[in-house]
Amino acid sequence: MAVIKILIVDDHEVVRIGLKTALASEQDFQIIGEAATGQAALDFVREQKPDVVVLDVRLPDISGIEVCREIRSHYDNVHILMLTNYGEDESVYAAVLAGASAFLLKDINLSSLIETIHAIHTGKVLLDLPVVSRLLTHLQPENNPKVKSALTPREQEILKLMAQGKTNKEIAATLILSESTVKNHISNVLGKLNLGSRSQAVAYYYKKQQEPESS
Repeated sequence: MAVIKILIVDDHEVVRIGLKTALASEQDFQIIGEAATGQAALDFVREQKPDVVVLDVRLPDISGIEVCREIRSHYDNVHILMLTNYGEDESVYAAVLAGASAFLLKDINLSSLIETIHAIHTGKVLLDLPVVSRLLTHLQPENNPKVKSALTPREQEILKLMAQGKTNKEIAATLILSESTVKNHISNVLGKLNLGSRSQAVAYYYKKQQEPESS
């Protein structure tokens, strides 16, 4: 079983200790560090390259959103799970745009948190239902990405599977394709939809599913 190296970032020491104690119970989790500020988190990621960063949205120096964006712009293999006490629409939307793999409220139960960490470590993008609901209300037409060209049926299939939380490997197995072919299709999907991340593509799919079909 592969060990998942985790960094915990929260400005409240009690929260950091609580998360560290709870997550340490998992055999394949290794808490390799903790940080109380955004800058400390960025410095740690640069030096230690964790697999998953559990990141609070609100930090005293740099916002968690900016920390997420900075990490994702330099380290594709570092996955971000954002935690917050709040569910503001702007925070949810900004987290998705910044490339977070998951955005969860802090009242989530421990088993769900552990499950989410395992999932995003494999490349999945997960947003819980309350978060999706807030995100959909924020994604009004004026905020829609400008679609450059229509998706092919195959690209639509892949987008749907991405929204179901499947990894590239799982998509490849489902469609009987190579992982490299799946990666190429995903790049095409992001390019055509004018999106910058897998998280944005998933949010886009959810929104399109909520729109009434044109007659």
